[in-house]
Amino acid sequence: MATNAVPKEILLKRVVLLDKADALEGEKRKLLDDIEILDRAARIFDPSYTPQTVGKRPKAQAMKASSMFPADELMAIIGKIVRSAAEPMTTSAVAAAVAERKGLSPDTLDKRKADALVQRVRAILNGLERTKIVEGIRTEGDRSIMWRIPLRQVG
Repeated sequence: MATNAVPKEILLKRVVLLDKADALEGEKRKLLDDIEILDRAARIFDPSYTPQTVGKRPKAQAMKASSMFPADELMAIIGKIVRSAAEPMTTSAVAAAVAERKGLSPDTLDKRKADALVQRVRAILNGLERTKIVEGIRTEGDRSIMWRIPLRQVG
């Protein structure tokens, strides 16, 4: 006879979690049914009413740094900026050049959006560094990184 080596507590916890998942699934179905009823009621007042996607805001409101530029477009812009730079650039300088190239002034970007853009540029530059497309120059004791095209690719 095979004995079950899994502790009884783990099996009981699994059963409890499965029950909870089933209950949540049922609750979700009920909520979606309620939303459908509300949508039908709204159409009584306005036949042209179309429901928004659940959990989505209209695109006009969603202007985060990640939605300002598609990733492939941003990567191409960053590559061109670093490639055309006369000397290595900081991440902030690359982000500022991206904003300028897209016609955004410092007034257009609030601090939160500007910081998000710098973070996004940093993430892309780190990825480009891993694939040896750009080179990050780190100086001892300095937290900033200067970015350039690797010397073997220049010229």
